[in-house]
Amino acid sequence: MNKKTSKKCTQENEGFDSYKPVATFIRQELDEHDYYYRILMDDDEVTAIGFQLRGERIGMEVFIEINDAKSFFRVVAFFDMNFPVERNVTLLTKINKINNCSNGATLYLEEEKNILTSSMLVNVDHMAINSEILFCALSDCTNSIESNVTDLLQAAYSKNFEDMIQDISTESLIMPADDDDTDDEN
Repeated sequence: MNKKTSKKCTQENEGFDSYKPVATFIRQELDEHDYYYRILMDDDEVTAIGFQLRGERIGMEVFIEINDAKSFFRVVAFFDMNFPVERNVTLLTKINKINNCSNGATLYLEEEKNILTSSMLVNVDHMAINSEILFCALSDCTNSIESNVTDLLQAAYSKNFEDMIQDISTESLIMPADDDDTDDEN
């Protein structure tokens, strides 16, 4: 994952910013960490921000919905590939098992397009937010997809994920394996 979203998550309560709106804080953090994002909606109550993140092998679309009035933000990440509807029972069973073991983000299939999605809601009452909380939420959502997409593709298509890489035509979603770590030790 992007190095900015792979920070270790801890439960320290320091560094909260209690004087600015959550939307302002999140935009400043994304700017400071060089994220290229777009404002999808910005009104008196809700701000929505969207951007793309690339993992080790896949790309994801990420949205952050910020509601200052209700003191929360929600991170939603999705892997833009339509899973076959006829495999939903198998996929949903596997997703439920994954979610039962998860302490953070929740996986689900977006109903309209059958796209693998992950979301996490973060309560920020009294501006209980800092950089670590934001980036841990981003990391949880993107990592929940990245770490489970192989098993879910295998369940959906009943074949090896490595074969799936060649079958998927959208070049921006599947990233080539990083060859920097391969050394000839023989």
